[in-house]
Amino acid sequence: IGEPPPATTATATPAANAWGWNHEADVMIAFSVDLRVRDVATTYYQVNGGPTNTYQGNGVDLHDEGIFMIAYWSAFRVGAGSYIEPAKSLVVRRDRSPPVLRVANAAGVQVENGWWRSQVRVTYEATDALSGLDPLRGDLTDDVLNEGAGQIAAADAYDKAGNHASVEQTFDID
Repeated sequence: IGEPPPATTATATPAANAWGWNHEADVMIAFSVDLRVRDVATTYYQVNGGPTNTYQGNGVDLHDEGIFMIAYWSAFRVGAGSYIEPAKSLVVRRDRSPPVLRVANAAGVQVENGWWRSQVRVTYEATDALSGLDPLRGDLTDDVLNEGAGQIAAADAYDKAGNHASVEQTFDID
């Protein structure tokens, strides 16, 4: 062909975080082609191995949660010949759901009317089915509560996409 082939790039907006996840309302995929030739390219894409689509220049919106494999490539003509760029891929990970966080156990001696007669140790449980828990953020440390009305046990958790959940429970201890 004698001319350099097209170099198609894909950009996800907003960009993924350090864990490779996004939790924004929508993720827009835009394609651009550095032609370095005079003829106009046609860019194609597939999402998760689905049907081949022709890129119209207005972006591809990803609305759902999940892991998306975007395959993309361009084709162009030079004189009577043509060139099809080898497919490239972009992975987009989207998680909009917060972790599930709950008080797993409150250990102590509970008496009538919801009061406790001893120190209370509160433990928490958090899960996240899609992106997983972020081990660097949140506080799932056991709380140890002593005597007093309105003692608050609280925890929070983040998933790797940046979604947040919190839980709070009040204890009266005499």
